[in-house]
Amino acid sequence: NFSEEISIDNSIKDRIEKAAKIFYQKEKFDFFRLDVYIKGEEIYFSEITFTPGNCCEKFNTNFSKNIYNQYISENNS
Repeated sequence: NFSEEISIDNSIKDRIEKAAKIFYQKEKFDFFRLDVYIKGEEIYFSEITFTPGNCCEKFNTNFSKNIYNQYISENNS
């Protein structure tokens, strides 16, 4: 229930976006969430998550089949 507005300097937003783009260009993951902490002008990268909704969202059958076909079956060929 945090209601206080948080203001982040555009230069920090730009640095985070640049880091995310570099990571994507290097790794080519279709989805990732890059978690950061900001303290003053310092940016600390805390974790990279590769699933939406903290793995608590329900997947439908088509999504599961697509994931299997795209990632699992390709890697076992």
